[in-house]
Amino acid sequence: MKSTAAFRIGRIVLAALVLIGMNSSIASGDNAAASRHGQIRLEGLSGEVLDAMKAKAPKGKQSWNDLQGHAFKGEVAGAIGPIALFRTGKTVGRRLPFDQLSPEDCVRFFSGCLNLPDGADWKASRSAMAKGLSEALVQLREDEIVPFSLEGKAEPELYVLFYASHGVSKSWEMLGAASEQYWELKKAYGSLFEFIYIGMDHIGPENDRMAKEMHLGWPFVKFGTLSRARTLELFRPHRAPEMVVVNRHGVPIIRVDPQNKEKVQEVLGQVKVLLDAFNPDNPQTWKARMHYLRAVQQAVYVNGKGDPIMVGSPLKAEKLKEFGVTGFEATLFVDADGKVSRVSMFAGPGIPEELVTPVSNALTQAPFVPAVDNGQFVEGRYVYVFGN
Repeated sequence: MKSTAAFRIGRIVLAALVLIGMNSSIASGDNAAASRHGQIRLEGLSGEVLDAMKAKAPKGKQSWNDLQGHAFKGEVAGAIGPIALFRTGKTVGRRLPFDQLSPEDCVRFFSGCLNLPDGADWKASRSAMAKGLSEALVQLREDEIVPFSLEGKAEPELYVLFYASHGVSKSWEMLGAASEQYWELKKAYGSLFEFIYIGMDHIGPENDRMAKEMHLGWPFVKFGTLSRARTLELFRPHRAPEMVVVNRHGVPIIRVDPQNKEKVQEVLGQVKVLLDAFNPDNPQTWKARMHYLRAVQQAVYVNGKGDPIMVGSPLKAEKLKEFGVTGFEATLFVDADGKVSRVSMFAGPGIPEELVTPVSNALTQAPFVPAVDNGQFVEGRYVYVFGN
Protein backbone atom coordinates (compact mmCIF):
# COMPACT_ATOMS: atom_id res chain seq x y z
CA MET A 1 0.00 0.00 0.00
CA LYS A 2 2.81 2.39 0.85
CA SER A 3 4.54 1.97 -2.51
CA THR A 4 1.23 2.33 -4.37
CA ALA A 5 0.48 5.60 -2.58
CA ALA A 6 3.95 6.90 -3.37
CA PHE A 7 3.44 5.97 -7.02
CA ARG A 8 0.14 7.84 -7.14
CA ILE A 9 1.64 10.93 -5.54
CA GLY A 10 4.50 10.83 -8.03
CA ARG A 11 2.03 10.65 -10.93
CA ILE A 12 0.04 13.61 -9.57
CA VAL A 13 3.19 15.69 -9.15
CA LEU A 14 4.39 14.72 -12.63
CA ALA A 15 1.08 15.78 -14.19
CA ALA A 16 1.29 19.12 -12.40
CA LEU A 17 4.85 19.76 -13.55
CA VAL A 18 4.64 18.76 -17.18
CA LEU A 19 3.39 21.07 -19.92
CA ILE A 20 0.49 19.15 -21.44
CA GLY A 21 -1.07 21.85 -23.58
CA MET A 22 -1.40 25.52 -24.39
CA ASN A 23 -4.96 26.37 -23.37
CA SER A 24 -3.78 29.68 -21.95
CA SER A 25 -1.27 32.18 -23.30
CA ILE A 26 2.38 31.85 -22.41
CA ALA A 27 3.76 35.20 -21.33
CA SER A 28 7.36 35.61 -22.40
CA GLY A 29 7.99 39.24 -21.46
CA ASP A 30 11.50 40.67 -21.23
CA ASN A 31 12.96 37.82 -19.17
CA ALA A 32 12.89 35.24 -21.95
CA ALA A 33 16.18 36.13 -23.62
CA ALA A 34 16.02 33.17 -25.98
CA SER A 35 12.72 34.39 -27.40
CA ARG A 36 13.92 37.93 -28.06
CA HIS A 37 15.24 36.97 -31.48
CA GLY A 38 13.13 37.33 -34.59
CA GLN A 39 14.36 33.91 -35.63
CA ILE A 40 15.48 30.73 -33.90
CA ARG A 41 19.23 30.81 -33.45
CA LEU A 42 21.89 28.31 -32.51
CA GLU A 43 24.02 29.47 -29.60
CA GLY A 44 27.79 29.24 -29.42
CA LEU A 45 28.59 29.08 -33.13
CA SER A 46 32.12 30.14 -34.00
CA GLY A 47 32.75 33.23 -36.11
CA GLU A 48 34.21 31.03 -38.82
CA VAL A 49 31.05 28.92 -39.04
CA LEU A 50 28.81 32.01 -39.02
CA ASP A 51 30.83 33.66 -41.76
CA ALA A 52 30.59 30.53 -43.88
CA MET A 53 26.82 30.40 -43.41
CA LYS A 54 26.43 34.12 -44.17
CA ALA A 55 28.34 33.64 -47.42
CA LYS A 56 25.67 31.13 -48.52
CA ALA A 57 22.82 33.51 -47.71
CA PRO A 58 20.30 34.14 -50.51
CA LYS A 59 20.38 37.73 -51.75
CA GLY A 60 17.24 39.56 -52.82
CA LYS A 61 14.19 37.67 -54.02
CA GLN A 62 14.73 33.96 -54.46
CA SER A 63 12.50 31.06 -55.41
CA TRP A 64 10.98 29.10 -52.52
CA ASN A 65 8.64 26.12 -52.34
CA ASP A 66 6.36 24.84 -49.63
CA LEU A 67 6.00 21.10 -49.07
CA GLN A 68 2.90 21.03 -51.28
CA GLY A 69 5.04 22.16 -54.22
CA HIS A 70 3.66 25.70 -54.42
CA ALA A 71 6.40 28.08 -55.59
CA PHE A 72 6.80 31.78 -54.90
CA LYS A 73 9.52 34.43 -54.97
CA GLY A 74 10.47 36.28 -51.83
CA GLU A 75 13.22 37.85 -49.78
CA VAL A 76 14.11 36.49 -46.33
CA ALA A 77 12.61 38.90 -43.78
CA GLY A 78 13.00 37.32 -40.35
CA ALA A 79 10.64 35.10 -38.42
CA ILE A 80 8.00 35.06 -35.73
CA GLY A 81 9.20 32.18 -33.61
CA PRO A 82 8.93 29.16 -35.95
CA ILE A 83 7.14 31.07 -38.72
CA ALA A 84 9.29 32.17 -41.66
CA LEU A 85 8.53 35.57 -43.18
CA PHE A 86 9.28 36.58 -46.76
CA ARG A 87 8.96 39.99 -48.43
CA THR A 88 7.25 39.46 -51.76
CA GLY A 89 6.64 43.15 -52.53
CA LYS A 90 7.04 46.61 -50.97
CA THR A 91 4.01 46.24 -48.73
CA VAL A 92 3.21 42.55 -49.07
CA GLY A 93 4.70 39.39 -47.69
CA ARG A 94 4.20 35.71 -47.09
CA ARG A 95 4.60 33.52 -44.03
CA LEU A 96 5.21 29.79 -43.74
CA PRO A 97 5.72 27.56 -40.69
CA PHE A 98 9.22 26.15 -40.74
CA ASP A 99 7.90 22.62 -41.15
CA GLN A 100 6.40 23.68 -44.49
CA LEU A 101 9.91 24.35 -45.81
CA SER A 102 12.24 21.61 -47.02
CA PRO A 103 15.35 21.00 -44.87
CA GLU A 104 17.45 22.64 -47.59
CA ASP A 105 15.25 25.74 -47.56
CA CYS A 106 15.41 25.86 -43.75
CA VAL A 107 19.18 26.14 -44.04
CA ARG A 108 18.89 28.82 -46.75
CA PHE A 109 16.47 30.75 -44.56
CA PHE A 110 18.79 30.49 -41.53
CA SER A 111 21.68 31.83 -43.61
CA GLY A 112 19.55 34.70 -44.89
CA CYS A 113 18.51 35.70 -41.37
CA LEU A 114 22.14 35.96 -40.28
CA ASN A 115 22.53 38.97 -42.58
CA LEU A 116 19.47 40.83 -41.27
CA PRO A 117 19.97 43.93 -39.07
CA ASP A 118 20.25 43.23 -35.36
CA GLY A 119 17.55 44.66 -33.12
CA ALA A 120 19.28 44.62 -29.73
CA ASP A 121 19.48 48.44 -29.75
CA TRP A 122 16.40 50.12 -31.19
CA LYS A 123 18.11 53.45 -31.80
CA ALA A 124 21.04 51.86 -33.64
CA SER A 125 18.91 49.36 -35.56
CA ARG A 126 19.04 49.49 -39.36
CA SER A 127 15.82 47.53 -39.81
CA ALA A 128 13.18 48.68 -42.26
CA MET A 129 10.84 49.76 -39.46
CA ALA A 130 13.43 51.52 -37.28
CA LYS A 131 14.69 53.92 -39.93
CA GLY A 132 13.68 57.50 -39.15
CA LEU A 133 11.61 56.66 -36.08
CA SER A 134 13.84 58.60 -33.68
CA GLU A 135 13.03 61.78 -35.65
CA ALA A 136 9.28 61.15 -35.81
CA LEU A 137 8.05 59.55 -32.58
CA VAL A 138 6.75 61.46 -29.56
CA GLN A 139 4.84 60.47 -26.43
CA LEU A 140 2.68 61.95 -23.69
CA ARG A 141 4.29 62.68 -20.35
CA GLU A 142 2.07 64.38 -17.79
CA ASP A 143 -0.15 65.61 -20.63
CA GLU A 144 2.85 67.19 -22.39
CA ILE A 145 4.13 65.97 -25.75
CA VAL A 146 7.82 65.06 -25.56
CA PRO A 147 10.21 63.09 -27.80
CA PHE A 148 10.01 59.31 -27.53
CA SER A 149 13.50 57.94 -26.93
CA LEU A 150 14.61 54.68 -28.56
CA GLU A 151 17.90 54.65 -26.67
CA GLY A 152 18.60 51.73 -24.38
CA LYS A 153 15.63 49.73 -25.66
CA ALA A 154 15.46 46.54 -27.69
CA GLU A 155 13.63 46.99 -30.96
CA PRO A 156 10.16 45.43 -30.94
CA GLU A 157 9.76 42.30 -33.02
CA LEU A 158 6.20 43.34 -33.88
CA TYR A 159 4.82 46.81 -34.53
CA VAL A 160 1.06 47.37 -34.26
CA LEU A 161 0.24 50.47 -36.31
CA PHE A 162 -2.96 52.47 -35.81
CA TYR A 163 -3.80 54.88 -38.63
CA ALA A 164 -6.49 57.24 -37.31
CA SER A 165 -8.24 60.45 -38.29
CA HIS A 166 -9.71 63.04 -35.89
CA GLY A 167 -12.85 63.42 -37.99
CA VAL A 168 -13.67 59.70 -38.22
CA SER A 169 -15.55 58.31 -35.22
CA LYS A 170 -14.38 54.75 -35.83
CA SER A 171 -10.78 56.00 -35.41
CA TRP A 172 -11.61 57.07 -31.86
CA GLU A 173 -13.29 53.74 -31.20
CA MET A 174 -10.23 51.88 -32.50
CA LEU A 175 -7.81 53.78 -30.26
CA GLY A 176 -10.09 53.36 -27.25
CA ALA A 177 -10.36 49.60 -27.72
CA ALA A 178 -6.58 49.30 -28.16
CA SER A 179 -5.91 51.39 -25.03
CA GLU A 180 -7.96 48.96 -22.96
CA GLN A 181 -5.55 46.11 -23.76
CA TYR A 182 -2.20 47.87 -24.18
CA TRP A 183 -0.92 47.66 -20.61
CA GLU A 184 -2.13 44.10 -20.17
CA LEU A 185 -0.15 43.11 -23.25
CA LYS A 186 2.88 45.08 -22.08
CA LYS A 187 2.86 43.29 -18.73
CA ALA A 188 2.83 39.93 -20.50
CA TYR A 189 5.13 40.54 -23.46
CA GLY A 190 7.27 43.56 -22.60
CA SER A 191 9.39 44.92 -25.43
CA LEU A 192 8.47 42.18 -27.91
CA PHE A 193 5.93 44.59 -29.41
CA GLU A 194 4.97 48.27 -29.58
CA PHE A 195 1.88 50.22 -30.62
CA ILE A 196 2.25 53.37 -32.75
CA TYR A 197 -0.53 55.84 -33.53
CA ILE A 198 -0.21 57.60 -36.90
CA GLY A 199 -2.62 60.49 -37.51
CA MET A 200 -3.85 61.31 -41.00
CA ASP A 201 -6.31 63.56 -42.83
CA HIS A 202 -6.39 66.18 -40.08
CA ILE A 203 -4.38 69.17 -38.82
CA GLY A 204 -1.66 69.33 -36.16
CA PRO A 205 -3.82 70.38 -33.16
CA GLU A 206 -6.28 67.59 -33.97
CA ASN A 207 -3.43 65.07 -34.12
CA ASP A 208 -2.33 66.05 -30.61
CA ARG A 209 -5.89 66.25 -29.30
CA MET A 210 -6.56 62.63 -30.25
CA ALA A 211 -3.48 61.46 -28.34
CA LYS A 212 -4.34 63.52 -25.26
CA GLU A 213 -8.04 62.76 -25.08
CA MET A 214 -7.36 59.03 -25.54
CA HIS A 215 -4.58 59.23 -22.88
CA LEU A 216 -2.32 57.19 -25.13
CA GLY A 217 0.36 55.29 -23.26
CA TRP A 218 2.29 54.44 -26.39
CA PRO A 219 4.30 56.50 -28.92
CA PHE A 220 2.78 58.36 -31.84
CA VAL A 221 4.05 60.23 -34.89
CA LYS A 222 4.54 63.97 -34.44
CA PHE A 223 2.37 65.80 -36.95
CA GLY A 224 4.25 66.66 -40.14
CA THR A 225 7.09 64.16 -39.62
CA LEU A 226 5.63 61.00 -41.18
CA SER A 227 7.86 61.35 -44.25
CA ARG A 228 10.91 60.80 -42.01
CA ALA A 229 9.66 57.33 -41.07
CA ARG A 230 9.41 56.02 -44.61
CA THR A 231 8.05 52.56 -43.81
CA LEU A 232 5.22 54.00 -41.70
CA GLU A 233 4.40 56.26 -44.63
CA LEU A 234 4.53 53.29 -46.99
CA PHE A 235 1.73 51.52 -45.10
CA ARG A 236 -0.47 54.62 -44.91
CA PRO A 237 -3.98 53.61 -46.07
CA HIS A 238 -6.27 55.57 -48.38
CA ARG A 239 -8.57 56.32 -45.45
CA ALA A 240 -8.70 55.78 -41.71
CA PRO A 241 -9.06 53.81 -39.57
CA GLU A 242 -6.73 50.93 -40.30
CA MET A 243 -4.61 48.55 -38.23
CA VAL A 244 -1.40 47.04 -39.60
CA VAL A 245 0.68 44.45 -37.74
CA VAL A 246 4.18 44.29 -39.19
CA ASN A 247 7.46 42.71 -38.16
CA ARG A 248 10.55 44.85 -37.67
CA HIS A 249 11.82 44.04 -41.15
CA GLY A 250 8.72 45.60 -42.66
CA VAL A 251 6.65 42.56 -43.61
CA PRO A 252 2.90 43.01 -42.94
CA ILE A 253 1.24 40.11 -41.15
CA ILE A 254 -2.22 41.52 -40.49
CA ARG A 255 -3.88 44.44 -42.24
CA VAL A 256 -7.49 45.24 -41.43
CA ASP A 257 -10.12 47.98 -41.38
CA PRO A 258 -11.36 47.79 -37.76
CA GLN A 259 -15.05 48.62 -38.05
CA ASN A 260 -15.82 48.21 -34.35
CA LYS A 261 -14.37 47.47 -30.91
CA GLU A 262 -14.88 43.72 -31.36
CA LYS A 263 -12.73 43.70 -34.51
CA VAL A 264 -9.91 45.51 -32.68
CA GLN A 265 -10.10 42.94 -29.89
CA GLU A 266 -10.03 40.13 -32.46
CA VAL A 267 -6.88 41.52 -34.09
CA LEU A 268 -5.14 41.99 -30.74
CA GLY A 269 -6.05 38.39 -29.91
CA GLN A 270 -4.21 37.36 -33.06
CA VAL A 271 -1.27 39.51 -31.98
CA LYS A 272 -1.14 37.57 -28.68
CA VAL A 273 -0.93 34.29 -30.61
CA LEU A 274 1.95 35.70 -32.66
CA LEU A 275 3.76 36.91 -29.54
CA ASP A 276 3.31 33.50 -27.90
CA ALA A 277 5.10 31.98 -30.89
CA PHE A 278 8.33 33.67 -29.76
CA ASN A 279 8.34 31.60 -26.57
CA PRO A 280 10.47 28.48 -27.08
CA ASP A 281 8.54 26.69 -24.31
CA ASN A 282 5.26 26.95 -26.22
CA PRO A 283 4.47 23.31 -27.13
CA GLN A 284 2.47 24.40 -30.17
CA THR A 285 5.72 25.55 -31.79
CA TRP A 286 7.81 22.46 -31.09
CA LYS A 287 6.99 20.50 -34.24
CA ALA A 288 8.04 23.35 -36.55
CA ARG A 289 11.06 24.25 -34.39
CA MET A 290 12.22 20.62 -34.41
CA HIS A 291 12.03 20.40 -38.21
CA TYR A 292 14.00 23.64 -38.61
CA LEU A 293 16.65 22.98 -35.99
CA ARG A 294 17.39 19.44 -37.20
CA ALA A 295 18.13 20.79 -40.67
CA VAL A 296 20.24 23.71 -39.43
CA GLN A 297 22.12 21.68 -36.81
CA GLN A 298 23.32 19.19 -39.43
CA ALA A 299 24.30 21.94 -41.87
CA VAL A 300 26.32 24.13 -39.51
CA TYR A 301 28.17 21.15 -38.03
CA VAL A 302 28.84 19.30 -41.26
CA ASN A 303 32.55 19.56 -40.36
CA GLY A 304 32.35 19.75 -36.60
CA LYS A 305 30.57 18.74 -33.42
CA GLY A 306 27.41 20.19 -31.92
CA ASP A 307 25.67 19.39 -28.61
CA PRO A 308 22.01 18.37 -28.36
CA ILE A 309 19.47 21.20 -28.54
CA MET A 310 16.45 21.24 -26.21
CA VAL A 311 13.60 22.42 -28.44
CA GLY A 312 11.48 23.34 -25.42
CA SER A 313 11.26 22.62 -21.72
CA PRO A 314 8.46 20.26 -20.59
CA LEU A 315 8.51 21.75 -17.07
CA LYS A 316 6.37 24.60 -15.79
CA ALA A 317 8.62 26.93 -13.83
CA GLU A 318 5.76 28.32 -11.76
CA LYS A 319 4.65 24.81 -10.74
CA LEU A 320 8.16 23.84 -9.74
CA LYS A 321 8.33 26.88 -7.48
CA GLU A 322 4.94 26.04 -5.96
CA PHE A 323 6.34 22.65 -4.96
CA GLY A 324 9.31 24.32 -3.30
CA VAL A 325 11.86 23.78 -6.08
CA THR A 326 14.28 26.69 -6.26
CA GLY A 327 17.14 25.24 -8.29
CA PHE A 328 18.76 22.07 -9.57
CA GLU A 329 21.01 20.69 -12.29
CA ALA A 330 20.30 17.58 -14.31
CA THR A 331 22.29 15.76 -16.98
CA LEU A 332 20.14 14.43 -19.82
CA PHE A 333 21.47 11.63 -22.03
CA VAL A 334 20.05 12.09 -25.52
CA ASP A 335 20.22 9.33 -28.13
CA ALA A 336 20.78 9.77 -31.88
CA ASP A 337 17.01 9.97 -32.45
CA GLY A 338 16.61 12.87 -30.04
CA LYS A 339 15.01 10.80 -27.28
CA VAL A 340 16.09 11.25 -23.66
CA SER A 341 17.28 7.81 -22.59
CA ARG A 342 18.31 8.68 -19.04
CA VAL A 343 18.34 11.59 -16.58
CA SER A 344 20.92 11.98 -13.84
CA MET A 345 20.05 14.35 -10.99
CA PHE A 346 20.21 14.40 -7.20
CA ALA A 347 18.34 15.97 -4.32
CA GLY A 348 19.83 19.11 -2.81
CA PRO A 349 18.98 22.42 -1.15
CA GLY A 350 17.01 23.45 -4.24
CA ILE A 351 14.91 20.30 -4.78
CA PRO A 352 13.37 17.89 -2.23
CA GLU A 353 14.16 14.17 -2.45
CA GLU A 354 10.55 13.22 -3.20
CA LEU A 355 10.52 15.39 -6.34
CA VAL A 356 13.69 14.05 -7.95
CA THR A 357 11.95 11.08 -9.61
CA PRO A 358 8.87 12.93 -10.96
CA VAL A 359 11.02 15.79 -12.27
CA SER A 360 13.44 13.32 -13.88
CA ASN A 361 10.51 11.51 -15.50
CA ALA A 362 9.15 14.80 -16.81
CA LEU A 363 12.51 15.69 -18.34
CA THR A 364 12.53 12.42 -20.30
CA GLN A 365 9.65 13.94 -22.30
CA ALA A 366 11.75 16.91 -23.45
CA PRO A 367 11.93 17.26 -27.25
CA PHE A 368 15.52 17.33 -28.53
CA VAL A 369 17.50 17.73 -31.69
CA PRO A 370 20.33 15.20 -31.23
CA ALA A 371 24.03 16.00 -31.08
CA VAL A 372 25.89 16.14 -34.38
CA ASP A 373 29.34 14.89 -35.35
CA ASN A 374 30.45 15.84 -38.86
CA GLY A 375 26.91 16.11 -40.15
CA GLN A 376 25.63 12.89 -38.54
CA PHE A 377 23.29 12.66 -35.56
CA VAL A 378 24.91 10.93 -32.58
CA GLU A 379 24.36 10.40 -28.85
CA GLY A 380 25.09 13.36 -26.60
CA ARG A 381 24.59 14.94 -23.20
CA TYR A 382 22.67 18.05 -22.24
CA VAL A 383 22.95 19.85 -18.89
CA TYR A 384 19.61 21.30 -17.79
CA VAL A 385 19.83 24.05 -15.18
CA PHE A 386 16.82 25.40 -13.30
CA GLY A 387 17.02 28.42 -11.02
CA ASN A 388 20.27 29.84 -9.67
